[in-house]
Amino acid sequence: MIISQEDFEEYVIATFPDVTESLPSNRRVVEYCQYCKAKMGMIVKQGEYPAFTQWTSPGTQKQKPDYRHPFIVFFECPDCEAKRRWFLYEVDGRKYKVFSLPGDIGHEIDELPTEPPSLRKAYSEAIRAYDANCPMAAAAMIRRALQVITRDILGAPPGKLHNELKSLKGIPNKLGVVLSQDFHDNAYIIKETANQAAHPDEDPDLLDFDEEDARNLHQLFLEVVTEIFVVPAASRRAREEMMNRRKIKGK
Repeated sequence: MIISQEDFEEYVIATFPDVTESLPSNRRVVEYCQYCKAKMGMIVKQGEYPAFTQWTSPGTQKQKPDYRHPFIVFFECPDCEAKRRWFLYEVDGRKYKVFSLPGDIGHEIDELPTEPPSLRKAYSEAIRAYDANCPMAAAAMIRRALQVITRDILGAPPGKLHNELKSLKGIPNKLGVVLSQDFHDNAYIIKETANQAAHPDEDPDLLDFDEEDARNLHQLFLEVVTEIFVVPAASRRAREEMMNRRKIKGK
């Protein structure tokens, strides 16, 4: 139960990521731009700080930030000018990110199939978990999305994910393609990392699972999705556009 300012600050420290080092003096933050689909230096455009009035002498006043309330930092992508806002709270000189608008790792993959619905549902829940500062839950849902792909889209016989991936290696799958070694490497890391997030590990170095781990896991999932869905979709569009422009008839 939070009944005092001290209780609230302890809750902030225990719950939200410390981003103090991500706000350097050069006013750039290396972040993933969900519109450019790449990491780049997001420019810190401005910050909005709640202020309170401090009376210094009769008839005069001075404004200064009151960090007992959340404040906002605005970012802008230097390439596409996409905007983002971080809502922060400061405790003892450290800044904690309460949430981000829009989310830090994006919400839409247009090429992701709508069937089966369980794929988009799992991915959507992974994103919501990440934005809610629940990286272990995000990892579990990314693993689930991967297993929906292996079973329902690539046609692996249902079983343990390890066995499903093994059955897809080196032979044409339900989509009629042979998966690359990069796909299998990325899928293996997703599987193993999500297992670490879901089950306590005897190695003390692996007990923690933080925001950076979830972000990297998401990037690997994007690479898996890119190979299976994004690149083929882009190739189809390129072929169709070229055939229409050059009036090429189909075979």
